[in-house]
Amino acid sequence: MVESGHVLDGFEARLSSVESLPESTAARAVVTLSVASPPYRERDGTGTVVAEAPAAAEQRLRLVLLPVDGRWRIQEILPGPPAAGAEPTRSAGG
Repeated sequence: MVESGHVLDGFEARLSSVESLPESTAARAVVTLSVASPPYRERDGTGTVVAEAPAAAEQRLRLVLLPVDGRWRIQEILPGPPAAGAEPTRSAGG
């Protein structure tokens, strides 16, 4: 996108209900959160609107974060926590 001069005008990810999960360790953080985004427009290098995206409904996600060079980095983005009583799923890496 950068090379083409396109920008996402008005795009943002709104996070809420962020919680650390019990499977977090000193070497790996696992958090659950809700994310939603308002509508936005894609503009080309001249500022012309080339696409419009509607607001995205709130969804629950789990993020797996690892420390890299003193900062936490996202390793995986997974579906939200399983429903109560459901068996948790494991990722290929963990």
